Amino acid sequence: MHIFLIGFMGSGKTTVGSRLADRLELPWIDLDAEIELRNEQTIPEIFARHGEETFRKLEHESLLEAVGRPQAVIATGGGLAAQERGLDVMQETGITVWINPSLATIVRRLADSAVGQRPLFQDLEQVKALYRRRLPFYRRCRVHVDVGASDSPQQVVEGVVAAIAPMIGGSDSRASQSRTAQSRTAQSEGQRPGDPSCAT
Repeated sequence: MHIFLIGFMGSGKTTVGSRLADRLELPWIDLDAEIELRNEQTIPEIFARHGEETFRKLEHESLLEAVGRPQAVIATGGGLAAQERGLDVMQETGITVWINPSLATIVRRLADSAVGQRPLFQDLEQVKALYRRRLPFYRRCRVHVDVGASDSPQQVVEGVVAAIAPMIGGSDSRASQSRTAQSRTAQSEGQRPGDPSCAT
């Protein structure tokens, strides 16, 4: 059973994914990196030369190839889960995990990165609109891991491990319950991280 990390661009899927794979002693697959390797072009180059429709086709082909491999931690692009057929494949072949920092945190991270490396990030309002369109798909993931603005990648990893432990028969079930309690406490004290109105 694969573990799919899903979330908006800038949510930390790649950073968390490589550490999670080490933590679980599983192979690590970054679908965007696989696409670039197989096509000998960067993601921005594929978008610029061939358009988003071609990229989504290549992305789905890479997903189908990846799920045919032995169990792995797989980081997906931010738009893959928003494609109905892609989400269906992931739900059928593994555990879908939504890495969910607040939109405000995501915007800050994207502003700090090279905009040219994010083909669908052109301006703030566009990012907010895209985020809202994708939220219904992200919410269909089997596991939701809310990420605080100050959480380290390793803290997020441990949150994922705790959350999926009951599904994979691991020994972190108590940690999962603790994480859930902490999440409920945080939500009672402030805004839910996934709420688009968090962005200022």
